[in-house]
Amino acid sequence: MSIKAFAFSAQQRVFERCGVSLQRSHVYESVASAFGFASYAALCVDSVFDVGTPRRLDVARMVSSVTQRLAQLGLSDSASRQVSSELTSTISDQGLRTVCIDQVIDLFIPLSQAQSASDETKEDTNEEYDDAPGGGVDHLLENGDVSIFLCSGLEEAAKRGNPKAHYALALILKTDEDTPVGSSYWRDRQALGDQLSGIQLEWANAHRAADEREALRLRHLREAARLGHPDACVDAAEEFEDPAFLKTMDRAALRDPLRASEIAAELGQVDQAADWCAMAAKGGDIEAVRQMIEIFDRGDLLRSWTWLHFALQLGTDLSRDNYRLVNEDGSEYDDEVGGPGFPVGVEGIDLPALDKQQEARALSEAQAMAQHLKNRPGTRKP
Repeated sequence: MSIKAFAFSAQQRVFERCGVSLQRSHVYESVASAFGFASYAALCVDSVFDVGTPRRLDVARMVSSVTQRLAQLGLSDSASRQVSSELTSTISDQGLRTVCIDQVIDLFIPLSQAQSASDETKEDTNEEYDDAPGGGVDHLLENGDVSIFLCSGLEEAAKRGNPKAHYALALILKTDEDTPVGSSYWRDRQALGDQLSGIQLEWANAHRAADEREALRLRHLREAARLGHPDACVDAAEEFEDPAFLKTMDRAALRDPLRASEIAAELGQVDQAADWCAMAAKGGDIEAVRQMIEIFDRGDLLRSWTWLHFALQLGTDLSRDNYRLVNEDGSEYDDEVGGPGFPVGVEGIDLPALDKQQEARALSEAQAMAQHLKNRPGTRKP
């Protein structure tokens, strides 16, 4: 099922039960208004439709919103009230909901690439979605995958040139590279004209389907990057080993500037790497602060001390060794179990001392950076 199928079904239901011949475009506009959007076009900027377990809906508010929207579209007051009630019932019966595309991206973006966040930050993110029009989605996955309905919505959005939709599809289509699918040997034999059957045919078809899925993923990734999605630009630069993808992106919208910095460095873009690492460090990423001290600002003692004081303002003393014992497999060492332990971690940063005037300046600048971070929108206040 797709939003087109839903709209057709709703259109038929309204005609059968209300005797009103509603235009398909009016169904889209009405459903968008039911979820708090000013228009269907406004919904399509950042969201798509999905279906799932019906949620508790504010029926009165939805009916009122749809009634107002239908009146704006030219329906009479009596018809608007009757149709809005039927459309709201259809939404409830079908479990229709809206999904913010950014939430899909957050769900599928590889954890190794996502900027680490505390539990409090994750709670803030959930609250943001809950407060948004149509937000509060509880379950996006069905048996580990997104629904066909949601995928169809993303595909429609991608056709309209939505970079977020392209990137979400690229993430959804990504498979586990360590798990081979089918057999390239039997795929190649089939391509040469061999008539296969049984398990050999299944292997050949599975491998060809996997190749097609991967080609589609790369097309969506390229298009998302071409349209300027910052995270897609970073992924594309890494995937295709091409720094050109990094040159047109909006760095302010990066989810993980430290990862962008690391990829830029790998591709020889040192200035960009330093810029993005500093951005991550100022955002409170302690690993980025360490890299600024040890790599990018290594020759600037005053700046290095400023970063060191900044980390301390955030609760981390980078001048102290940070080691812990683990087992051979990397799991946490348990003293009660005993056995061989292996130290992992990092050595504390040891910087030459500054004179009193420079030390005061470094501390002052660090405190200003910490205060700026604390006052930044979206940062939880203590």
